[in-house]
Amino acid sequence: MNYQQRIQHAFAQAAEHYDHWAGLQQQSMQTLLSMLPAEGPWLGNVADIGGGTGELLYHLQEAGAASPVLLDLAWPMLKQAQARGVSLCMQGHMEALPLQTGTMDALVSNFALQWSSSPESVLAECWRVLRQGGYLAMAVPVAGSLEEIRGAWQQAGLQDPINPLSTKDAWVHALGDRWSIVASRSNSVQVTYTDAKEGLRALSVLGASAQARPRQGLLGRSAFARAQAAWFQLSDAQGYRLRYRVLWWIVQKSE
Repeated sequence: MNYQQRIQHAFAQAAEHYDHWAGLQQQSMQTLLSMLPAEGPWLGNVADIGGGTGELLYHLQEAGAASPVLLDLAWPMLKQAQARGVSLCMQGHMEALPLQTGTMDALVSNFALQWSSSPESVLAECWRVLRQGGYLAMAVPVAGSLEEIRGAWQQAGLQDPINPLSTKDAWVHALGDRWSIVASRSNSVQVTYTDAKEGLRALSVLGASAQARPRQGLLGRSAFARAQAAWFQLSDAQGYRLRYRVLWWIVQKSE
């Protein structure tokens, strides 16, 4: 399987239990929602890119969005969103959105755009489907995330289990002169687990460890014990920490 197929498979497998493990994403979603005005384009033709089980779009739908559309690569995720009450769900790739050019008032995306092949490619597709003056509200984890995991695996002499993430500067560069920043925040969100295996399960469910290349086999007990010990040393007394550096943006398509 290629990288996108691995991502699709990971989320399809995780759909039924995704919300149980998505504490980080829910924290990020609340920050993104707090940045959105109560009225305006978010209540018009709005699509959630990589919307998963539909929690973010459901909030906008309940707020009165006229034509909300949920887009995701994994059909089992869309089924969960339908069960939640999201009106319109469509399966599609974020770099080839099944939406007509210049038809959307606004786009939202929480913890999804990082799965694109590049910031430039996904922002170009968002620009295509938005009308002139349309808005994109997004939250993406950036480079510097999950350093505890990376450091622990490195100390244990193991292959880095985490997908690479673009830098904040790469996202800023990708805006070019076709977007203007309306609002921006940058901070960390984290969840702590009392058990290392539980933390690794969360990483797997959330797609962070769906490697572009196949892994070099499963961890043996000795290797896992080394990684677990190093991870605990790099966390804190509360347990095993997963921490993401997150960029929240509202950007507008330039006239």
